[in-house]
Amino acid sequence: MSWSADPGRDRLAEARRAPARPAGGPWARAGLSATAAAVAYGSWAVFCNRAHGAAAALKAGLTQGTVSLVLTLVMMLILEWLFRLGRTPARGFLLASSGTTALVVVITTTVHTMAGTPRLFSTIAPSCLVGAAFFTTQAFRLSAAARRECAASALR
Repeated sequence: MSWSADPGRDRLAEARRAPARPAGGPWARAGLSATAAAVAYGSWAVFCNRAHGAAAALKAGLTQGTVSLVLTLVMMLILEWLFRLGRTPARGFLLASSGTTALVVVITTTVHTMAGTPRLFSTIAPSCLVGAAFFTTQAFRLSAAARRECAASALR
């Protein structure tokens, strides 16, 4: 323990030296993100398909809510797995962000086509676009944390 005139400064220095990891474990991050996605995009799908009747709107909403919940949960775990496969933070970022985005677009399009969603593009576009940004941001956060950890271990 160091003895300085400002103990808050020492705590700040310790916090900067600590390995930076995103808050919570992979399951906690995935579960919170998946629940938010299910509610948001399921509601959007109902709104988007309301002109086709209540049954079609509800079916689209349940389809999108379920797809969003499952895909977000699974894709967050796959993102972290793909990131680790990259072997370097830069490769992990590219593999994780592009791999999860591609999987989400293909799976979401396929499921909605099979379900007969009337307004396919307008139903899935927001979740795919926001999903791409979300997965890219998450991959960047993992990359930044890995770079900080590498830099910290090099200084030891």
